[in-house]
Amino acid sequence: MRPNYRFTTTKIGKAISFKLFTLPETQPPQLPSSTPKRSEQKKRGRPRRLFEKSSHCSKQRHVKPIVSGLSSEKLFLAAE
Repeated sequence: MRPNYRFTTTKIGKAISFKLFTLPETQPPQLPSSTPKRSEQKKRGRPRRLFEKSSHCSKQRHVKPIVSGLSSEKLFLAAE
């Protein structure tokens, strides 16, 4: 308990009396200890290497090379 003073005044503004009273000490609310702070949480970033590798593999899987089914003569004629 910490002491605190309260003054009572008249309409004129003069202090006529004061009382010593105590305020109950309040404690800050306790957070559950099971939740880690934001700075302690593991940062989740984008796994760039794995993503780029999987993206590259899927591109190789889905895109067939143009040259594979055509002969060089057909390619030459198509280019003209």
